[in-house]
Amino acid sequence: ESPKNDASKKERPKLTKTPPKPRKPFQRIDFLVRDWQNFDDEDDMEAMEKEMDEYLHSVIAERKAKDLHDTRAQITGCFEKLGCFMFTHPGFSVTKKKYSGDVQ
Repeated sequence: ESPKNDASKKERPKLTKTPPKPRKPFQRIDFLVRDWQNFDDEDDMEAMEKEMDEYLHSVIAERKAKDLHDTRAQITGCFEKLGCFMFTHPGFSVTKKKYSGDVQ
């Protein structure tokens, strides 16, 4: 026999297919939290992003209390990725009736 036939007779490794992960119906959701006043250092964007991520994980995390358990489960079950962005409080001058919209 030719070497070609010998090579084809060699046992090939069997490929085992792992079942694909079930895809979630949606890719991403971002929660926007306005008037956030709790940043430790508003000049450090990296630190603020870390705080936002920690906050999101603490809100979505399992809790002993069952408040909003179904809502959390539905959110994490429907979205591939969760994000959070917090807007700092703009200051009290913008809440006044006389605020003209000027940004200084």
